[in-house]
Amino acid sequence: MAVNDVEKYAVLCEEIESIANIIVYYHVLDSTIPKHNKDTQIGYEKAVVELYRLSLTYLAKAKRYFSYSKSLLVLNLDYC
Repeated sequence: MAVNDVEKYAVLCEEIESIANIIVYYHVLDSTIPKHNKDTQIGYEKAVVELYRLSLTYLAKAKRYFSYSKSLLVLNLDYC
């Protein structure tokens, strides 16, 4: 990994921690929202699904980037 990749990986780790904290926050929030207001509950559920979708998309793109970078590193080592 190049220095730039190491820095990007460090940022990725920080972002994963942020995502985990947000998910925990929403889990705690879920236990405190009154269930009797159906409109509020539906809006909340849609927001949480969107949060999970965006989180998984981000993680998939990060995985693809680092898998690609790792492949390039292996290819470059073959030519040394």
